[in-house]
Amino acid sequence: MHGWENQSNAVSLRAGHVDHDYHKKLHDADRAAGTQCPAPLSTAGHCCRSGAHLHTRHTVGGAEQHLNDKWGPVVPLVFGHFGEFNKELLEFIGKISESIAAQHHRKLGFKSELGGRSRAKAGIVQRISMVALRATARQVIRGVDLVGAANVQAHSDRRTEKTAEAAKYDAFGPNHGGAFRPFDCGRAA
Repeated sequence: MHGWENQSNAVSLRAGHVDHDYHKKLHDADRAAGTQCPAPLSTAGHCCRSGAHLHTRHTVGGAEQHLNDKWGPVVPLVFGHFGEFNKELLEFIGKISESIAAQHHRKLGFKSELGGRSRAKAGIVQRISMVALRATARQVIRGVDLVGAANVQAHSDRRTEKTAEAAKYDAFGPNHGGAFRPFDCGRAA
């Protein structure tokens, strides 16, 4: 089964949240610009949408209203780490390939628009796949800072410190390099 035939749960979940997330961000921006809302602010400074305020009707500000009136719902274009695309992204690729085939099927080496669609779609999927691959690689590289190189350096530092402590113990004994004093510390009994 291919990624484009069966999108993963993560891709479909993310695609389902895109429109709502855009509206939340615009609502917060409208509120920062002075739009009044009956819900209080959360500790992070966002309009509270949980607990007692889960069903509070939030006011719609200018930016959010403009998005609703002029553009409608936000179309999610989502890809996953394993090359899977969501349904809307595949539909978008199909529409772009139809447009390219209509305009450039002769340059692609085909007599008809229908013949050029497959080649146009293959080129678009190749480009979008490279964008997805780069984005995934960037995210993995950023994650290396959390689990990789910094931790490797910390481990190396601890190892060097333990080696130095062992060498110091070998040279000076359990006294850790301090001046050696007999148990009576030079005092007469």
